[in-house]
Amino acid sequence: MAPAQRSRTRATAPVDGSGPTFLGTLLGRKFRDIREENGASREQVAEVLDVSVHAIARLETAENKATVPQVHLLCSHFKVPAETAAYMEQLARRAKQRGWWSEYDQLGGPYAKIVAVENLVAASPTGEIRTWEPLIIPGLFQTPEYTRALFERLELLSKSTGEPLGGPGGLPLDDQVASRQRRTQILEGDQPPRIWAIIGEGAFRMRVGGPEVMRKQIDHLLELSTRRNIVIQILRDDVGYHLGVSGAFTHYVFSKAADHSVVYHEGPRSFGDSIALIARHDAAFRQLQASATSLEDARSYLLQARS
Repeated sequence: MAPAQRSRTRATAPVDGSGPTFLGTLLGRKFRDIREENGASREQVAEVLDVSVHAIARLETAENKATVPQVHLLCSHFKVPAETAAYMEQLARRAKQRGWWSEYDQLGGPYAKIVAVENLVAASPTGEIRTWEPLIIPGLFQTPEYTRALFERLELLSKSTGEPLGGPGGLPLDDQVASRQRRTQILEGDQPPRIWAIIGEGAFRMRVGGPEVMRKQIDHLLELSTRRNIVIQILRDDVGYHLGVSGAFTHYVFSKAADHSVVYHEGPRSFGDSIALIARHDAAFRQLQASATSLEDARSYLLQARS
């Protein structure tokens, strides 16, 4: 019989790794969380999975990636809820795959992680992406022309500061634009992920690429706003102080369970999945939703900004 569950804790360290390794890290943390919640030792879990104690340690730290059968055994033994088990199985499958974004692992930075997580959300029937962008159009919504103009500017700034400032840096500009557009493929298909985007008014005052590029970009936003899976709101400057002042962030929700999500914060360019971090960004996003325009007013704003 499985041990009685204890109160859940969660490590607060940033989630490391890139591409498939990043997903393996998320899976390893879930393995450890389930073991600790149930008051089980690594020796006990090793017996359940019929592996060595050393192997359990390597699974929990993502030095080795758990298999789907191992996930089944663990979840069955500890009577893990079906939604959590399905989430872990998806992690196990995708942590062993090398998607097209894996080629960017060698460049460093968060890019491969972001694309891997976006695709994991897209694979979940209840997945959702909640993004706050105060100054630029969210990456998944950008037109090729807007992306090119933005990356041209970022490239100049990066050369002057010596710091990578976004996108798959280190590649020719054409490849960076193509990669950004390839990301948007998750918006197409029969079951695209739900995306709730709140965009700051500053993103429309900053005329990236000039008037024609911005008109085309706004037309694209207007088209996206008609899709059943996409919500776009605008946060006007006159709302005063709000919880998004610390910078852009995206909350990737893999399922409705509270602990099946990660947050990416643009400031430190890092992911985190601690309970406190998730709760803080969830509260911030809810405040931004309440302060931003209604969906109808957002369309009116876009039409006016286009003219």
